Amino acid sequence: MIHILWAFRIRNEKRAEFEKHYAGNGSWAKLFLKATGYRGTRLLKEKGTSGRYVTIDAWDDAECFEAFKAEFGREYEELDKVCEELTEDERKIGVFEEV
Repeated sequence: MIHILWAFRIRNEKRAEFEKHYAGNGSWAKLFLKATGYRGTRLLKEKGTSGRYVTIDAWDDAECFEAFKAEFGREYEELDKVCEELTEDERKIGVFEEV
């Protein structure tokens, strides 16, 4: 299993909308559910710091995620454009394997 981690600094006035899209039952998770091998999303908020979040998306393997992007790339890009206005900063932390 792999875990893809992203870090975000959000715009405070967009907090509710950000959480709606990035939560485990949010817009991203609903899109990922269309694919084989998706195992869930966790949204973490940094304790004591306003506006910092991390997402963890779990997939069976990297091939499942790549197949998802190949099949649903247009929908991924459209949702990404909608969500760009919610954040001040977004960066991929990396892809991690369970050991």
